Amino acid sequence: MKKILLLSLLFSFLAMSACSNEDAEQNNLMKAREVAYNSLSEAEKATVITNWKEAEVRTFESGQYLVLFNTTEDALLGPIGVLVNAVTFVVEGTTPRY
Repeated sequence: MKKILLLSLLFSFLAMSACSNEDAEQNNLMKAREVAYNSLSEAEKATVITNWKEAEVRTFESGQYLVLFNTTEDALLGPIGVLVNAVTFVVEGTTPRY
């Protein structure tokens, strides 16, 4: 009986830890979106057609997030891409639009 109780407690702890990691990652993605959106000029913000809170975020092994904002000019230039450092949440650059 004690073994079953201990295994149940261990499983519960592991499940809670996994949820905590997912919450932390979601918070990091939202913070990256916010930093990236705030770095845009007013003219760029005016062309964004989706809610910035729902922008696509790609994670790179180099420790960066690429936040992509769809705009009214996507067909011609492509989306606006902003590179954000995944540790410091500082904008490191933008991707070229052609």
